[in-house]
Amino acid sequence: MFASDPRDRFLAGDNYDVDDVAFNTVKKTLIRLSHLSSFPADVNLWMPIEGHAGKIQLVIRIAIRTK
Repeated sequence: MFASDPRDRFLAGDNYDVDDVAFNTVKKTLIRLSHLSSFPADVNLWMPIEGHAGKIQLVIRIAIRTK
């Protein structure tokens, strides 16, 4: 998130490698959680940024759903 490279303008964004199986499992769980409420709800996974105390990064976002 805090790295920069003039040859890769997206390096500091969401350009990162993930474990596909774990990522999809967590995403499916978040989707299921969003369906538990009786009203539209966002469900997100936030993680601390290593080496930057007090900072977090949004890793997976499940947007508001409608009924």
